[in-house]
Amino acid sequence: MEYVRVIDEERAEEWRAVLGTDTLPVRSIIPEWALLPIGEKLVFMLDIEKLTTEQRDSLISHLAEKFNLPREEVEKGIHEMSVPILADDCIASSDEIWRYL
Repeated sequence: MEYVRVIDEERAEEWRAVLGTDTLPVRSIIPEWALLPIGEKLVFMLDIEKLTTEQRDSLISHLAEKFNLPREEVEKGIHEMSVPILADDCIASSDEIWRYL
């Protein structure tokens, strides 16, 4: 499994409140560029499929409230695009690190 641990304390606290952890499954431990409201940033993309049903539901509710969006729109968006996690705030790791050597 590939995952990141959020090391920025403010963001880690938010992830713990939403998902119950600050260690998050990601699609890849190689960050990619994304254009965000705060500018172009390197991000890891959350692996939505690795979340439990309860975690997905909590994430959708949180994002809908945080960004003042309809819950249905958030749910569709996270399944189509995932959720970016700022690379600057994380340490990445993999159970299969040999794949990257």
